[in-house]
Amino acid sequence: MAASVEGKLPNLDSLKKLVRDDLRRILESKHGAKDLFIDPTLMKPIDRIANVKFLQDHGVEKIYKIDSSKPVQGNRERFYITRPKVISIKYIVEQMKAEKSAGQDRHYTIVMVPRSLYICEKILEQNGVFGWVTIETLSFNLLPIDKDILTIELDFFYSSYFLHHDETWLHTAASALVALQQEFGKIPNFYAIGQAAKSTWQLSQTLLDCGPDITGVPKQIGHVILIDRDVDLVSPLCSQVTYEGLLDDIFGIQCGVVQFDKSVTGADNVMKVPLNSDDWLFQEVRNKHFSTVFKELSAKAKDLQKSYDKKDEMSVAQMKDFVAKRSQVIKGNS
Repeated sequence: MAASVEGKLPNLDSLKKLVRDDLRRILESKHGAKDLFIDPTLMKPIDRIANVKFLQDHGVEKIYKIDSSKPVQGNRERFYITRPKVISIKYIVEQMKAEKSAGQDRHYTIVMVPRSLYICEKILEQNGVFGWVTIETLSFNLLPIDKDILTIELDFFYSSYFLHHDETWLHTAASALVALQQEFGKIPNFYAIGQAAKSTWQLSQTLLDCGPDITGVPKQIGHVILIDRDVDLVSPLCSQVTYEGLLDDIFGIQCGVVQFDKSVTGADNVMKVPLNSDDWLFQEVRNKHFSTVFKELSAKAKDLQKSYDKKDEMSVAQMKDFVAKRSQVIKGNS
């Protein structure tokens, strides 16, 4: 994705707001306390757009992962947020049937992300539970994880399309392009390399033609380049030698967040650190070779120590700046 001719990046956070507002609408469609079950692959993406406080403010009391575990006691209103995958729907069906057999009276809402598929509704119908549920869709196609980075979080896309020849998720990629243009204007230049990229672009044009008119939306993106993963299969196998790559190799980065457990922090609670350009220190070192980064971080820590030693001579404004920078260094060294 490239910015418009003026070079100014679009405000990607507006995409988060759209999804958050849609999720609010869905949760508020049912009154009273709610239990929320989330597909494990959606836990971190949902957390990036709607934190625990947001969910609690809209009636969610407890949050669980969707899996094969036994049903749990809970509130009458039950929400499931899931990808339209057969295995997840079967888990949900098993829970609903077990609860009905136990005489529990609940209202079920299944929220498909980003859309509902016929196969999922067919499974509900074949198991005799279709009439028990309300089906909603949450158009969660794009997740901003930095000022200039978007992700659709489909880590299974490669195996699904290139190995199993399943074109289902091309629609999700195409819908992401449509959502991008509905928010930031029609993109004048597309470049597609590979069959999947070409099919995605063609489908996005069809969906765009069937949707609302966007001619009045200001154009903020000038170019989009779509490249099939199988065009370059070597790069993912290469060792990452940047500081950010090292963090990913050792701790794993998901949805732009790295987690540090007790073995690193010494604390019982897991520390979650967002990795983005809002962190000035991380922005400076993220793309540098890891062999040079630690010397640089050490030098910055020493500079801050010198500033700390002079704290009694600082003004209030200088002290605030020092505290802000110190917290960033702690994150960078974690």
